[in-house]
Amino acid sequence: MAALLSTVSGCALVSGRTTVTVVVPSLPPHIESVGRDAVWALAVPSSGAAVSRWILDAPVQDATRAAIRLLKRPVVPVVLSVDSALAPAETLKAGGFYPLDLDAGGELRLTWADGMLASLIVSYVDSGGRAEWIDLAGLRKKILDATEGNAWGIDRAALATGIGCEAISPSVIRTARSHTLALPLPPGLWYWINPLLARPLRSRRNAATPVDATEGYHCLLEQSGESVAQLYVGNDEWAMVVEEGGMRRITRSEVFAR
Repeated sequence: MAALLSTVSGCALVSGRTTVTVVVPSLPPHIESVGRDAVWALAVPSSGAAVSRWILDAPVQDATRAAIRLLKRPVVPVVLSVDSALAPAETLKAGGFYPLDLDAGGELRLTWADGMLASLIVSYVDSGGRAEWIDLAGLRKKILDATEGNAWGIDRAALATGIGCEAISPSVIRTARSHTLALPLPPGLWYWINPLLARPLRSRRNAATPVDATEGYHCLLEQSGESVAQLYVGNDEWAMVVEEGGMRRITRSEVFAR
């Protein structure tokens, strides 16, 4: 399926599907360099339990709107992710829900805050689920309240299990387990590659940088955009790979103290 960049506003119903213009969010200033040589990738439910995925035909910096075809269902999640070789961060996803998030002009405005939940719902639909039973407005408010605005800080495994079992109790809306790490980052000002976290980390030469990180995969970007750190935090250990000046090296792997 081709997605054509367009300035068309509103939506038109066409034989079981609707053509909707989605409004693409811009990258926050602290991670703008991720958009170099990157493109947007879209994922939306298709017929049956399938999910269609395709690439927008414009670079991230130039894409503002895209006209896409959606099924006419009560709830249709849309996920927009940055396809970037510089920083393959799973947190670089925007999202929204049709028709819940249509604005007054009939356009679907995607937000970074909804990227996590929309991606979980797309996976749920991809496995055969239907999302009509979910109170999306209430659920995303609870997620943002629990994580103080950083939806990616939620325990996604627990929430995905609750959604899959069609039982979203308060016990599955919880923050992910976090660990305090001492990361030997190269000197500089580093940012999480997460549009919802603009708080910088300042690292100094020959000194470890204290960091609180939830379990899972993370990416950090040095302010110049020339260095990227990929971090994995597990239940009892962590590892980090730094790409700097065309070189890749594992800088640390440690078992947590018991």
